[in-house]
Amino acid sequence: MKTYLKYLTISNYFSFLGEHHRDLPRTGLVMIKAKNLDTGGSSGGGKSAFSCAINEALGVGPYAMTDAQNWDTEERAVLKLGLEAEDGTPVNLVRGPQNSLQVGDGKVVTGAKDITAELEKFIGVPLALLETLTFLPQGTKDDFLSKTNGEKQAFLATVLNLAPYEAAVSVAQKSLSALETKLIGVQAQAV
Repeated sequence: MKTYLKYLTISNYFSFLGEHHRDLPRTGLVMIKAKNLDTGGSSGGGKSAFSCAINEALGVGPYAMTDAQNWDTEERAVLKLGLEAEDGTPVNLVRGPQNSLQVGDGKVVTGAKDITAELEKFIGVPLALLETLTFLPQGTKDDFLSKTNGEKQAFLATVLNLAPYEAAVSVAQKSLSALETKLIGVQAQAV
């Protein structure tokens, strides 16, 4: 199922002091420009924090929310992420002191495992895979190239949803083997 980012509200998360809300376009490219109010430069302005907040809200970020709290406040960091399915079904996700997820008019889910299960069902991708596809910490290299050939194959099979094709190949190989056995029998009778 296609899933779209609808909005992101960041409160007291890394360089974001207070609440900052951004609606996101359903399609297109989002460019992030930031200004560090202390230095006037862009470093430390929140570009990476914005992207990281999306991953963190989805449950695949690299930081504990307590570690991501803005250093100029005692108020806890809170992330609110709105998603939308292609059919218009909304999802409202909150990460912070009280995590919650609501899909459409359904019940509000609060447990970490339940939130993960509902998100995976809604998005259609395991969150561990989503983390690999969407987050690469600054200063690190992609670990895909360091994987063994078998690990690369397993990863790509998951990303590309090759299981139905692999099953079809397996069935075809069994059918071919049966036909070859039958052909050998027919050839033996012909001699």
